[in-house]
Amino acid sequence: MPVRRLEQVKPDIIFSAMDRYFCRLIAAIFTATILCFLAGCQNQPAWSTYLNKRFGYSIDYPRGWAVSEPFQNQQMVIIKSPDERDTVSVLANDSKGWALDQHVNNYVYLTQQGSFSYKLVSDENVKIQDIPARELEVVFQSQKDSPILTVRELYVINRGYFYLVRFSTRLADLSSLSAVYQHIFSSFKFTG
Repeated sequence: MPVRRLEQVKPDIIFSAMDRYFCRLIAAIFTATILCFLAGCQNQPAWSTYLNKRFGYSIDYPRGWAVSEPFQNQQMVIIKSPDERDTVSVLANDSKGWALDQHVNNYVYLTQQGSFSYKLVSDENVKIQDIPARELEVVFQSQKDSPILTVRELYVINRGYFYLVRFSTRLADLSSLSAVYQHIFSSFKFTG
């Protein structure tokens, strides 16, 4: 087959080859974008992980939130958003041999004794690493029935300890933060 010189190649053949090149390039970029999306590269809040070795758990929280030094003999940690509107707290304590429902009922009773109106929005049975748990949504209201605090609570007992994970916000509606608190709750894991 004779070698053709460039001057002998018709322009439509050159454009056709260039079109094929650009089509392949665009297909490669599209494929890389889809793979990146499926791998989780889409815009998400960056997460950090808090680890409590004494009570054997870890939990994710949005990067940029402030973690308090654990207090009450490392039984409690509080993690706050930069504007302090949203808070995550984890309490770990001796379960005293109580059942999960006893702990939940005790905390609900003690919380209802406070100065604000307490409204239970939902109470669901869930599992954490195949361990039975309860997840509650609670709204605290002022005297005028306007919400002042909305709270999601996760209660679980493991290895003789009772854990209460609480996400609270000053927003009346949690729907705008559902991806955040769902990630936080689903990231709560027992370690060791």
